[in-house]
Amino acid sequence: MKQRIISLLLTVCMLIAIVPTAAMEAQAADTEAPGMVKGHASGTVTDATTGFYIRGVTVNAYTTNGVLMASATTNSYGQYKIATDSNGIFDLEFVHNSYTTGKLKSIQLGPIETTHDMKLSPPSGNTATVVIDSGSCGENVIWKLDNRGVLTISGKGRMSNYRGGFGSAENVQAPWLKYMVNSNNRYTAIIESGVTNIGEYAFADCAYLTNIAVADTVTMIDSLALYRTGISNFSIPVSVTIIGDKAFGGGL
Repeated sequence: MKQRIISLLLTVCMLIAIVPTAAMEAQAADTEAPGMVKGHASGTVTDATTGFYIRGVTVNAYTTNGVLMASATTNSYGQYKIATDSNGIFDLEFVHNSYTTGKLKSIQLGPIETTHDMKLSPPSGNTATVVIDSGSCGENVIWKLDNRGVLTISGKGRMSNYRGGFGSAENVQAPWLKYMVNSNNRYTAIIESGVTNIGEYAFADCAYLTNIAVADTVTMIDSLALYRTGISNFSIPVSVTIIGDKAFGGGL
């Protein structure tokens, strides 16, 4: 009987010793190790000369020994958010094909999001206006957008017609809409001499397009061409003889 009591007491003592250890292990398991806490950063990227908010900048986070840990891209407001899988010291790199790459060295990233803005400069020695995006918008018509917020459309003949504004599939939108629908910038469009129309939906929903200048070679403003823009007044050239349905609806 005594042996049973002693055996029971020993078992109870062993259980008492194990419980605190198990509790400590559980507590440790519930607490993230410092190296596993994500690192967070955000900020805004602008043109160092004009203050233009730059869309499409790739932001990379590297460890100090050069291992890429995370990437992000700036939106139409020039803003980015990036998160690494662990906290610590990182180098941030800002890449855009029209600018000199920007770098922030030895940035501490942790669970609390910190702000790290960047101003990018044109390539060394280049003092000219920087073209940040360009392409075709007609068989013989091209467009380019610069770091002053000026969209220039030039060439000869007709602009393309598009098939929708904001919310439509990107492949049918005007290619500059992504800049002008939501932005911290204000934009101006210049339709140069030689272009003969403003295409359907060309500037539809370009809420941050606030000015437009149209050459007197333009004879037609197609349907919904300037629908819901930020333009408050517009002088129609005397050369324009055809204005499509709702060409100025919701705005002018």
